[in-house]
Amino acid sequence: MKSFFCVLGMLVTLFVGLFLGVALYIGITEILAERDLPAWVSTEAAMSSLAVEPDSGGTYSIYAEFSYVVGGERIKNDKYEVTHIYYSSREEAQRAATDNLGIIKTKWSEARDGTTRAQLSERSARATVYYHPSYPEHGVLRWGTSSGEPETSKGQLTAVAVLAALAFLCASGFFLCLRGLFRRKETIVA
Repeated sequence: MKSFFCVLGMLVTLFVGLFLGVALYIGITEILAERDLPAWVSTEAAMSSLAVEPDSGGTYSIYAEFSYVVGGERIKNDKYEVTHIYYSSREEAQRAATDNLGIIKTKWSEARDGTTRAQLSERSARATVYYHPSYPEHGVLRWGTSSGEPETSKGQLTAVAVLAALAFLCASGFFLCLRGLFRRKETIVA
């Protein structure tokens, strides 16, 4: 009966190990492919609107409308959520918007729905947009960085390391079970 469970354990370990091996392969190839991409580039964007809007949960989000030119073509982004950070107060969101986008001395006006809009001047309506040369229509306003260079996510690297460790454990369990099965047969024969 012990040999049945050992063989069953080996098969389960083998299938789990194969799954983890494939996942590990996919993760590594994605990271390597990401590193082969050309660097992101930046250009100046003209903001037509900057707004702080209330969310249903009592928090506030920052939205911008902007356009920029790449290769002679004007690209417009109608409603871009500047960050996925939600602010607990309107003032905090306004301060974050002006500080992180480099907007100087902006007045805010409030609409009936609770949305506040920045009164942008010619000078303050400029921001830096970053885009990948292969996908210029997906420009982003990066916060707190000047390079715009995408980073390999630490989460990706951690996931690959965890997958490698689990694959190693599965392979070790498989071979230990195989070794135990053959030792058992040697004991029975002797």
